[in-house]
Amino acid sequence: MKISNPFLLNDWNIRPFLIIIGSLYFAFLGSIGLDVLGHSIPLLRQIFGFLFLTFAPGFLVLRTLQVHHLDAVRTTIYAAGLSLALLMFTGFFMNIAYSLFGVTRPLSLWPLIATISALVGALCILTWSREREFIALPSVKLHETLSPPVLALSLLPFGAIAGTYLLNYYNINTLQMILLLVIAIVPMVIMCTRFITERYYPYAVISIAITLLYHTSLISTYIWGWDIQYEYYFANLVAQNGFWDPTVYSNVNAMLSTVMLAPIYSITLNLGLDWVFKIIYPLLFSLVPLGLYAIFRQQVPGRVAFLGCFFFVSLFAFYDDMLQLPRQEIAEFFTALIILSLINRDLTRLQRTVFFLVFSMSLIVSHYGLSYLFIFILFMAWVLATTDHYVDVQKYAGQIISEIQRKLPFLSGLRLKKWTFYPAMIPSKFVLFYGLFILVWYMYMSSSSAIDAIVRIAHHTATSISSELLNSDATQGLAIIVTETATPLHEVAKYLQVLTIFFITIGFGLSFVHHKEVKFDIRYLVMAFGALCICVGGVVLPYFASALNTSRLYQICLIFLAPFCVVGGLAVFSVFKGFPYRSKRPLQLFSIFIGLFLLFNCGWIYEFAHDDSTSFALNSDLDRPIFSEPEILAAKWTVSTNPEGKFYADGMRWLLFLRLVGRDAQTLSDQHIPTNSNLRNNYLMIGKYNIESNSIAIHKHEGTILAREYVNYHPIVQDMDKIYCNSYSNIYCR
Repeated sequence: MKISNPFLLNDWNIRPFLIIIGSLYFAFLGSIGLDVLGHSIPLLRQIFGFLFLTFAPGFLVLRTLQVHHLDAVRTTIYAAGLSLALLMFTGFFMNIAYSLFGVTRPLSLWPLIATISALVGALCILTWSREREFIALPSVKLHETLSPPVLALSLLPFGAIAGTYLLNYYNINTLQMILLLVIAIVPMVIMCTRFITERYYPYAVISIAITLLYHTSLISTYIWGWDIQYEYYFANLVAQNGFWDPTVYSNVNAMLSTVMLAPIYSITLNLGLDWVFKIIYPLLFSLVPLGLYAIFRQQVPGRVAFLGCFFFVSLFAFYDDMLQLPRQEIAEFFTALIILSLINRDLTRLQRTVFFLVFSMSLIVSHYGLSYLFIFILFMAWVLATTDHYVDVQKYAGQIISEIQRKLPFLSGLRLKKWTFYPAMIPSKFVLFYGLFILVWYMYMSSSSAIDAIVRIAHHTATSISSELLNSDATQGLAIIVTETATPLHEVAKYLQVLTIFFITIGFGLSFVHHKEVKFDIRYLVMAFGALCICVGGVVLPYFASALNTSRLYQICLIFLAPFCVVGGLAVFSVFKGFPYRSKRPLQLFSIFIGLFLLFNCGWIYEFAHDDSTSFALNSDLDRPIFSEPEILAAKWTVSTNPEGKFYADGMRWLLFLRLVGRDAQTLSDQHIPTNSNLRNNYLMIGKYNIESNSIAIHKHEGTILAREYVNYHPIVQDMDKIYCNSYSNIYCR
């Protein structure tokens, strides 16, 4: 039995296509009506609203551009990317235009519903006029949709939901431990059996990605982390006021991925911002590895593409650091879409140009740091494409390979590819447009705060090169490499990370060698070279990696470099003999390695061995920026009681005030441990972990590494008055 493929809506006949879009729209509108009438059905508005907002506008744009006959993966992520771009820029223009006509709350429910409805209606009319003669109806076999591999993979995200529930309410991590072990085994199952065939690899990628993201994002009922608290403040400001003030000086305030996308989802879905950041954004972020699979699969075999995506999601930064940066989650999605659009051979020139312009603008308004890194990569690729230096590079590379083959005869089969660079490879107009839009947006939004930030970082790095190059006190990447680890198991984990970097280096070098199955696009290779240069800069340049954080910098670079880790790893495991990507043994060995790599990164090994634990998703006793409702209430009471005063808190609890008032509490640090005198008329908050451990976290800066030391807090508060107390928080004042 066959059914119409819902992931290929752009290839449906126009009539059933518009019926599906209309049905989704009226289901969403009807769920809002039920809420207004007081007869709401749980989750109905959220499910239909998410599907409509995230996919319907994008599919309509694909139809107007007459994008057809792509596979389900590319179609789905293109539709989602175009929808998110439309939502952000629609909110932006509503905020400007409606205020000119006296609408005081343009970003409230009914203006948003009316505007989105008008936009979708206009796109439906345009689609009908351009596509009414198109005839096709892609189908999928029902037994494939409900096959055992699909059903088994579908259980993984539900396991993450159940596992976090047990940990949140019963402090039981057993299901989380089992779940992570199962995920680590999946690559071995794929490489050693035929249970999951290649047609299911994309589903395996997104299922694993969602599971890993949810196994941490769903910890606590409130958002956790550092930067996300600041993003919450600005998104909540827009949601409460119904408009966005672009003049507020802040890098975050210039990012539409925070101040537009999150409030629009929250308002239209009637979903609290905490849950938007904990549920919706991880779902959107899970499309990044899916997009990377589409990118990798066009250049390498399916198994290599899957392993590259698995390596990308295995790094702890994917399901830890990134969940604290919602704006970067969205930006990475647009980055993947830009790369896919550049190397996609099935797009016309017009379609490729439109996609590049839309996704580039969306990246720029989503995250300033990634935007700057990408323009560096794009500019380097353009320079290589428009100069003749590559001829000399190929000449010297050929000489090096010849010398290696002379000393290592078993490499005699290697032959260097003769690459041809051409100006149209990375069009100058693309680079010029990207650079101009960055300049205009960051100069005129949020009082040029993003421009000021990059100027400060560049100046600090440039002035320090002569004196602090390769100085571990100034170079965070190098400091991480040379710093001694806490236990032998952590030392093993560090060497595993170094080994993946070695694999990437080998794989990138081998990408320039002839092989019938590995055919990297030259545009992808030159961008990957730019990413490799950024990685090197993070290790040697002072204050460069620390400006963004080394783990985040490396995670961004893996968007370009992940498949080279697999290529290099397989070459090493096959001892450089013919690169047998279809040979089972190297694939099986690498699948074991990558599964072990995940277990170290997620903290499973440490928890299992009762070592120095690193994962709060497996050990709730760790001190992390995770807050309970009593702590939130205590912070709210403090702000309402003393709105103009200073708030003091330790190295974790200060983030509560960032969430509420958009400014830091006075963080306890090694330079500043407050005494009774400077706490006069100001408040000190003691949270749950402080009470249970009788200690507070003191920040200590060791070069570019931020460390914490725990000290007894009782001497500080012994002469102070306790003015607020609940089950998990105390507020002191003198």
